[in-house]
Amino acid sequence: MQPPNYQESTVPFSKRLTFAGLILLTSSLCSPCHAATLAHRYSFDADASDSVGGNDGILIDDASVSGGELILDGSPNGPSGDSMGFTSTIGIGSNFGSSGVTFEAWYTDQGSGSWAKLFSFGNGTSGSNIIFNLQQGGSGQGRIQYQGMPEANFGPRPTLGAEHHLALTISHSGEVNAWIDGIQIQASPPNLSGNGNNLSILPSSWERIGASAWGDANMSGSINEFRIWDGVLSVTEVVESHATGPDDLPGNGPRIESFTATPAARLEGETVTLSWSIDVSKVTGSLSLEVRDSANMVVHSSTNASGSTPVTMGDTGGIPQQLTYTLLAWDTDNPGAVRTGTTEIAVDPGIPSAGDQVLQTVTTTPVTITLTGADPNSHPGPLNFVVRSGPSNGTLDGTTPHLTYTAGVGFTGRDAFTFRTSDGKYESPDATVRIEVKALPTAPTGIAASTQEIGENVMGGGLVATLQASDSNPADTHTFALVPGEGATDNALFGMVGNQLRAVDGFAGQLGNSFSIRVRATDPGGLFLEEILLFTVIEVSSDVVINEIHFNPPDNTVRQEFVELYNPAGSDADLTGWRLSGAINYSFSAGTVIPADGYLVIAEDPVTLGTTLGASALGPYAGQLDSEGETIRLRDQNDVVVDLADYRVGFPWPVLADGFGASIELINPALDNSLGSSWRASVPQSGKPELVYVPLNSTGWSWRSGATEASDPVDSWRQQVFAEDASWTPGVQLPLGYGRVGNVTLNTTINGMQNSYTHLFLRKTFTIAPGEVPSQLSIRTTSDDGFVMWINGVEVERRRFNGAPRVGQTANNQGNEGAYENKSVLNAAAFLVEGTNTMAVQLINGTLGSSDIGLDVEVKRPSATGGIATPSPGARNTAFAVNAAPNIRKVRHAPDQPASADPIVVTAFITDPEGVGSVTLEYQIVAPGAYVPSHLPLPVSGGNINLSVPRPENPAYDRRWISLTMVDDGSGNDALGGDDIFTVTLPVQSHRSLVRYRITVEDDLGLSERVPYPDDEARNFACFVYDGVPSYNRHSADTLKTLPVYHVITRAEDYAECLAYGGGDQISQGTEARFFYNWTCAIVYDGKVYDNI
Repeated sequence: MQPPNYQESTVPFSKRLTFAGLILLTSSLCSPCHAATLAHRYSFDADASDSVGGNDGILIDDASVSGGELILDGSPNGPSGDSMGFTSTIGIGSNFGSSGVTFEAWYTDQGSGSWAKLFSFGNGTSGSNIIFNLQQGGSGQGRIQYQGMPEANFGPRPTLGAEHHLALTISHSGEVNAWIDGIQIQASPPNLSGNGNNLSILPSSWERIGASAWGDANMSGSINEFRIWDGVLSVTEVVESHATGPDDLPGNGPRIESFTATPAARLEGETVTLSWSIDVSKVTGSLSLEVRDSANMVVHSSTNASGSTPVTMGDTGGIPQQLTYTLLAWDTDNPGAVRTGTTEIAVDPGIPSAGDQVLQTVTTTPVTITLTGADPNSHPGPLNFVVRSGPSNGTLDGTTPHLTYTAGVGFTGRDAFTFRTSDGKYESPDATVRIEVKALPTAPTGIAASTQEIGENVMGGGLVATLQASDSNPADTHTFALVPGEGATDNALFGMVGNQLRAVDGFAGQLGNSFSIRVRATDPGGLFLEEILLFTVIEVSSDVVINEIHFNPPDNTVRQEFVELYNPAGSDADLTGWRLSGAINYSFSAGTVIPADGYLVIAEDPVTLGTTLGASALGPYAGQLDSEGETIRLRDQNDVVVDLADYRVGFPWPVLADGFGASIELINPALDNSLGSSWRASVPQSGKPELVYVPLNSTGWSWRSGATEASDPVDSWRQQVFAEDASWTPGVQLPLGYGRVGNVTLNTTINGMQNSYTHLFLRKTFTIAPGEVPSQLSIRTTSDDGFVMWINGVEVERRRFNGAPRVGQTANNQGNEGAYENKSVLNAAAFLVEGTNTMAVQLINGTLGSSDIGLDVEVKRPSATGGIATPSPGARNTAFAVNAAPNIRKVRHAPDQPASADPIVVTAFITDPEGVGSVTLEYQIVAPGAYVPSHLPLPVSGGNINLSVPRPENPAYDRRWISLTMVDDGSGNDALGGDDIFTVTLPVQSHRSLVRYRITVEDDLGLSERVPYPDDEARNFACFVYDGVPSYNRHSADTLKTLPVYHVITRAEDYAECLAYGGGDQISQGTEARFFYNWTCAIVYDGKVYDNI
């Protein structure tokens, strides 16, 4: 194994092998060390002759031999174009079928077109071939084709314009392996079923280098060497042949086993030992070798197979260098075949460094400074030091490196100077000595309390205020203590914990009274100040409630969660010493106040909340709000729980807050916020009608080709301030593109894009009136294939493309051309502005040679009904109401899964401060086989579904509901009158009936609400009447019940359309409709019904 930094190759000085010499070399390949023998060799020294097998090449059309290579210009396409045939039939199947074959070529691809071939042997057109495709279609991928082998691309085509080595082997049974530049790209075996892979059956009616039997593009490039071996080269032989190069055959001459540098990293002026070891077992003459440096100068010559030589690292110019030394070895009998090996040495100039320092002194007290530096390289000379600049507020005395700094009279603060080291050849970067000049220690000058008011609800141990001392020595810290003396009248009522003043006893009944204490503040030097502080007891609000919770934003990568507090009282609420606990933890700093009728937001990320929802917030808090439910507690300064919200997901809690964009909002702060029915989901923050900013078929667009990037940096063109140059075409109309894009009619046709570039850049501006920046946008597009869209430089939409777009890349294919796709963009106020806004679109084709591309765009402000729910942090809840319908929870039916003989008892726990007026249950019986969905499916047309419209309501769903009154008077099945549990009994129903029900509650003021609430897509509660699993097909019911039992209940026509056995029901690949839930059903599992899903 060679060392990692070692490479071996053959230097192509010239092609000096004579035919006789070649015969001699070829005969050596017949020794047992090789399993293959060379059958044909085309070196193109002066012509297309076969120097081994005598089957000379025939040049076709403009093919020529020049400079030791076969030159092919790639035109015209097909069999008559530039290529090389053979004087006689090669006969791959007949001549190599029993032993296998190896094709070997050194070639340069200059950009051959689709399906261009390096070589093709077989029958040309019917599939019995061995072909090496330089490019499969327009994909930019290479492909190997062989009869009977499943076709697959091996990866991106090798670098264009550079010479590559290909070795492709096929065993007698059809096992295919291939290497490019010594790296395997095709591994064997393929699918070998049957005899379709046997090499011996490969026909020989088409044998060509560089051309296709079809009308495909021909190879554009050159071939340095082409060989055909009788037999299969091994991996080792392929690697050896690649290393040997095109001008010599593997297996002869010296072999470099190692060429190393010790050590491999040195400083300028130091010595490195270069060592080598060479295998000379196949040297027929004498060994000669040279060692050359990076400038190609000979630094050592030798005839020894192993040895070493020292080399001194020269001048680097002050820049670290990676120096390459090359070992050249050759056999004197064949001086043209030179083996090379390289090794690299990292050489560092050894730049000296200077050391930063940070020092302190007091006023004009001198401070001694010793400048420091280091030099990794001792060769140039000793270090010296030079002051470069400063100081600004003092003086330096002494001789470097020993200096004394003295601050100017009256100066305190930070001063600095810079210096540099030098070793006589190189200088260090500047270093900085910073000196902090402190004032003489002084006592504190003042003591302040965060508040001088005491809430009358403060209890023993509760926080009253935090104290802070003023001091002319800003770095001083202070300790606080209550001390006797003037003004210490009420010291006994208080205690100090650090800088916190706490109450010893409560202050209930002390409203309006004032209390005096004497406090001492002491600095680290023992200097102190005493002051008298006066505190007055005031009335405070304790009515603060948890008013809004945003626990599951629609995009979990955006840190948008928050908790909102509301103070409904007529006085300020001082939150000094208060905290949130439970799911999250946050302590309010001293002086935090919620004004009367005011709000306070605490966020997981205040910056993100400000940029996305425009709200100011405290935070961040610790912990997280679980999306499945959590408990949040608000505690006062006495650590008493002031409010608690134990939110959950699902009835009676709002459903729309579970990842659909909404928060949960308290309907009214007077309601019990531990009850789910006291909360509602927030609604879209838009009271404005729909407004289209950019319509379909819009004009005023500018476009530019994607042959190069639109700007440098590449994202500048997306910004508002970008100035379009002459490469942009202004004033065009969408749709824009070329070819046929479904049923879209193009208003602007792009010419010259196909097979030239894959990207288009588009820009357009639109205007938003003052005061009308929307919180949401609705974007509708039709595109072929992919795109990325920005507004004012912020990405708002993308389709069928991942990552950062760069010219030359391709998008995923649009499987349903002409289909329209919709996107709701939340938090639009974070990037939209009043006045001019700039939209930028990068349209990306699926392939370079794609037959079409197209785009049309609509951008609008949605109406309140068309928007997505958004929270309302720091403002009145969108769900606020003066009165609320009765609270309802614990809706139950018994039995959980009734049988056909069971009446169904439904109960609900219902309360209301104004009193419960009435409770009405409606139920609907869905007979077996007659399922009634809440919504009807959208039609499937042309392999797609129009998703720009909602699924229609099913009018049959609102029919045949039967009303019954629920009571709480102890009659019938109501267990206890007056316990707030209302009851009704439904009659028995037949086996396999689906019983739906919903409940309307009304208070004594006439305000009513029906549950499930409107944001719950279930639309109703339900139970399934079932007499149990029957025996089936000689299996007992007990046996069948050992597995879970599921019931899926839906309409027969919906089931058939969903399965899409009919061709007209099938949805095309690549459309959004394939991910759309279009059909409604009910699922029953473990006795529980999940309806309208």
